[in-house]
Amino acid sequence: MVVAGALRRAGRLGGFGGLSKCIRYSSSIHGMDNDYMVEVRNYTIKPNMFGEFMSLVNSTRDLRTSLLPVIGMYKSDIGSEELNSFLHLYKYKDFDHRDDVRRKASESHEWAQEYLPRAKDMMTAQKNAIYKPASNIMMSASAPSGGAMTRGAMLEIREYQFQAGYDTIPSVLEAFQKAIPEKIQAASDRGLEGHELVFFGYTDVGMLNNLVEIWKYPTAQTCILARQASRSVDSWRECIKTITPRVQHFRSGYWYDC
Repeated sequence: MVVAGALRRAGRLGGFGGLSKCIRYSSSIHGMDNDYMVEVRNYTIKPNMFGEFMSLVNSTRDLRTSLLPVIGMYKSDIGSEELNSFLHLYKYKDFDHRDDVRRKASESHEWAQEYLPRAKDMMTAQKNAIYKPASNIMMSASAPSGGAMTRGAMLEIREYQFQAGYDTIPSVLEAFQKAIPEKIQAASDRGLEGHELVFFGYTDVGMLNNLVEIWKYPTAQTCILARQASRSVDSWRECIKTITPRVQHFRSGYWYDC
């Protein structure tokens, strides 16, 4: 992680004390939708147990969705910080909602006493972070509201870690908002279909000044072609020129629905 790479490890199997810091920016600056937040959780699975773990995940899918507000579950393919990773995303109204949901899930014998012990035996690490949506960017890109994900999709997850500073994220979001609609249009003009921005957000709890873009594509090659198309867009080139001096590191990874 959480989303693949830019977030620091918070510890082994359940130890998230390192994620205690948080920062909240004005909604007028960020254009964010305060009605929800997205928790991104990334588990690293023992390589020789990944198949067994995925079978367990799929056999308990209905249980998970009955207890938790899941919006997507994905397995790593290329570019993640570690292979054999399981990425899952949850939508909460706020931290009280999250606490209430997780408390109720802990009361489920099937979940807490049967699923979790089996799953944790197959893991080597866990990470998580909370992201707030940059709703102005998502609206400009006609992204689905509420962080909705689509089953059967391939995701490209792009993470940026920016330098510290209160003005960094607002200025970066402004640059992205101006350019992303034209980036999407450039890919459409080349006949590329089935691609869309499904989430754009920044960390509220976790490695701060971290941005994530989540894009859906029908294939990995479509993603590559869409990237190539964006390089001819003046506004996108200007966006990259604006944000690059503040980027500390950047990662792109491909994930497949599971």
